[in-house]
Amino acid sequence: MRHLTSHFPATFRDAPWYSGQTVTTIRHMAAGIGTALVSTGIDCRGEDLWVVADSAVERQIAADERTVLPQRLMEEP
Repeated sequence: MRHLTSHFPATFRDAPWYSGQTVTTIRHMAAGIGTALVSTGIDCRGEDLWVVADSAVERQIAADERTVLPQRLMEEP
């Protein structure tokens, strides 16, 4: 989840790729931290993009500063 505090939003399907964990592990970690994660939007697959609440990434998005997402998150599957 460290990635979600400092880089950019990710779906639960994408987070394992960045962290080296499994989808199951990511979902268990997310369930364990509950409201510490907030959705900042929806990707092209209709999945929530998550960041850690009150992180630099969330503050940047809330301030309407430009957030550059990796192109692969923007493309149709």
